[in-house]
Amino acid sequence: MERDLIKKAKSGDVEAFEQLIRKYEQKIYNIALYFCRNPVEAEDISQMAIIKMFKSLKNFKEQSSLSTWIFRIVRNVFLDECKKSFRRHEVEQIENFEFIDKKSAEEIAGRNQLFSWINSAIKKLPEKFRMVVVLCDMEGFDYKETAEILNVPVGTVRSRLNRARRMLKEILRNFSDNFFV
Repeated sequence: MERDLIKKAKSGDVEAFEQLIRKYEQKIYNIALYFCRNPVEAEDISQMAIIKMFKSLKNFKEQSSLSTWIFRIVRNVFLDECKKSFRRHEVEQIENFEFIDKKSAEEIAGRNQLFSWINSAIKKLPEKFRMVVVLCDMEGFDYKETAEILNVPVGTVRSRLNRARRMLKEILRNFSDNFFV
């Protein structure tokens, strides 16, 4: 079904393109938010990425999955915006990650302690490890797709994810030890 939508969208069917975007819009926003850490900027980056996708869909060669192509565009739009606004240091030092979706404030506030610990633990990971956790474990990309998005070898994704999970386990162990003391 997705291939049919891609084919229709490539031939100029706007409704087909909108259906594709509806499928991915929340993930597009989440990745944009991960990069910029600001909900308003994440909305702007998401919109710019969608416009760029619409304009360049005809060039999508389907050698990778659509989701990989989409998230590569989101990443590139963010990097372009950083260059434009002279925020190069933010690209290299994205440290305050908070995985937020567009749910109501009450739902966000009602999350349990475990989620809070996991979120805090993820924030403590260095950026290169945090990104593979977000893409693989939270967004569901496989190693190959993650490697394509991050522009690194598949082996690097595997080793970073393995190391990130060990780091998270240790961080969470420390949280629980301190909580139950």
